Amino acid sequence: MSEQGIFALPQEARSSATGAVATSGSPTLVAGGVGQQLRAAREARGASLAEVALSLKLGLRQVEALENEEWQ
Repeated sequence: MSEQGIFALPQEARSSATGAVATSGSPTLVAGGVGQQLRAAREARGASLAEVALSLKLGLRQVEALENEEWQ
């Protein structure tokens, strides 16, 4: 895993997700809410919900709730 963590978008995903050219070293945010950004970053890395949950020491349902922006 990179220094930026599991949720940092790789260079090619940053460019295609935003339509902009990314600068080196700084993640570019994806249009939409925080949950959409988290999902896009996870999918760009090819990580499953279960892998992210394990990495973050959260339950699968908690990660799903974050991606779905279910804050309660």
